[in-house]
Amino acid sequence: MKRSRGSFLKLGVLLLLAACSGVGREPSYAPIEKEQPLPLHGVTLAGPRGFCVDRASSDANADPAVVVFGNCAAISGNPFSEQPKKPALLTASVARLSAPEAAIGATMSAVDGFFRSEKGRAVLSRTDRAESVDVLESLAEDGAYYVRIEDRSPRAVPGADATYWRSYFDLGANVVSASAIGFERAPLSRDEGLKLLRDFRAASLGATGSAAVPVPASAVGGAMPLRPRPRPWATRGAATSASPPVTAPTLRPRERQPLKKIGIFRRLFM
Repeated sequence: MKRSRGSFLKLGVLLLLAACSGVGREPSYAPIEKEQPLPLHGVTLAGPRGFCVDRASSDANADPAVVVFGNCAAISGNPFSEQPKKPALLTASVARLSAPEAAIGATMSAVDGFFRSEKGRAVLSRTDRAESVDVLESLAEDGAYYVRIEDRSPRAVPGADATYWRSYFDLGANVVSASAIGFERAPLSRDEGLKLLRDFRAASLGATGSAAVPVPASAVGGAMPLRPRPRPWATRGAATSASPPVTAPTLRPRERQPLKKIGIFRRLFM
C-alpha cells in the first residue's frame, strides 16, 4: 500500500512539472483573419486561399485604407495553416469615390491612357519617377483594370520582384488598388500574378456582399487586352522551387501627399 501511495505521489509531481513546462499542451499561435472589414468604407477585403491579414502592416481605419495580406502560416506561426502555392504579398489601398463617374468601370477608356502617360507611370512608381516604370501589358475585364509593370525603383520589401501585376476595381462606393508581388527567388509567373488579383477581387466582392459599380455600355467589357508591349528580354525562365516562406518585414505606408491637385489615381497609390 505504501508503495502504491509513493507511485501516485511521483505521478502527481511529474504531471505538475509537465504542466509548468507546457508539455502536453497545444502550442499557442497568433490569431489570423482572412477578412478585413473597413468601417469607413462599408466594405470588406478578403484574401485568396492561403492569404491572411497582416495587421502589423495594415491600417484599416484610414482613408485611403491600407491592407496587406501574407502567408497565413507565416503570420500565425502555425505550420499547419494553409499557405499560398508561391510566396507572395497582396497589398490593397481602398479610397472612397468622390462621385459615381469616378468609378473605374465608368472611366475604363481613360484609365489605360493615364497609366501609360508620364504622370500615370509616376503614380505607379514607388519613388514617383516615371522613368523607373515600364508598362508591359494591360487588360480590362468585367469592369476591372489590370496592368503589369516593371518598377526599377528601390523595393519596399527586400527580395521583392520588380515585375508584378496591379489592379484597379470598384467595391461598393470605393475604388480598390491592389498589387500581387512575388519574390526574386521564386517569381510569380505572368498568369499566376494575374490569377491572384482576380481571386482577390472575387473574394472581396463575396465578402462585401455587393456588386461592383455598374459598368456603362460604352465602357470596355469582357476580357480584353489593351496595349501589350512584349519585350523578349523580360521573359523569365522557370521559377526555382521555393523554400518555406517567412514573414515579410513590416511595410511602412508612404507619406501621403496633399490630394487636391493629385486626383483619384494618386490617392490610390500604394
